[in-house]
Amino acid sequence: MMLLSGYCTDKGLIRTENQDSYGISEEANLFFVCDGMGGGVAGDFASRYARDIILTSYKRLSDEEVSGITENYNTYEPKILRMISAIRLANRGLYDLQIKYPLLSGMGTTFTGVVFEKEKNLLHIYNVGDSRVYRIRNGNIKLLTVDHSKIKELIDDGKMTEEESKTH
Repeated sequence: MMLLSGYCTDKGLIRTENQDSYGISEEANLFFVCDGMGGGVAGDFASRYARDIILTSYKRLSDEEVSGITENYNTYEPKILRMISAIRLANRGLYDLQIKYPLLSGMGTTFTGVVFEKEKNLLHIYNVGDSRVYRIRNGNIKLLTVDHSKIKELIDDGKMTEEESKTH
């Protein structure tokens, strides 16, 4: 299997600044994007902070530390739980900063990323929020993640249609 990676970020049509941060560790086959919540406080800081914590902790956490952070998920092997641990540490750090510095209250970031496990030819996908992972194969694009957003929840509950969500 050939794995190609690349990145491109864009501020989009509404925001005045790009609050995306990407993380790549080719030696760990780790690729992700943190998208700062542009409508909130310090989204750019939140995405960079999360990226840095995730990259550092993913590489440095021992299996024992991973097991301690993700004790409710002990049916999975530490290799899979490493990313969950890194995301949890970033989340905890952002939360603690908001407690210590109330002016940062409300800052946040989404996360979406993948880890490719060469030995098993598996791609592990992790996402929090409404950032997405797509697969492009033979000219076809397929969405592989589900948004974690109020809009998606309304659509799933039948309170809004896909069409209505585009202008909501």
